Amino acid sequence: MTSSNTAPKPYVYFILLCVFFGCDFKKKSTSFPAELLIGSWLDNSKAKLHFTLFENGKAGSDNMKTLIYKRWTTRNDSLFLTVKSIGNRTRFESIEAYKIDTLDANNLVLHNKNFKMSYSRK
Repeated sequence: MTSSNTAPKPYVYFILLCVFFGCDFKKKSTSFPAELLIGSWLDNSKAKLHFTLFENGKAGSDNMKTLIYKRWTTRNDSLFLTVKSIGNRTRFESIEAYKIDTLDANNLVLHNKNFKMSYSRK
């Protein structure tokens, strides 16, 4: 009796995930003007993690040397920040996703999992 390799190819799993979760790779418009995000934002929490979002899609950490914001983009009312951590003897880069709850000329409220972060325009 010979054994045959009947395991599905990796792309089959990808297609199934897209069908199951309704993946949509087209850029969707947001319900707020993304231009409002451009500028410097002051973190209203005790952490004081201030940052700046630039028009060219780059981001900057205003007062952090170990947590560096590098880039940003939006999609479907969410803000995605590429962050590089260089503190506590560990280094990693990741993309953090935040739901934009409030955005106007002076205020930004982001929601991530179980907490909200509130920012004021600098």
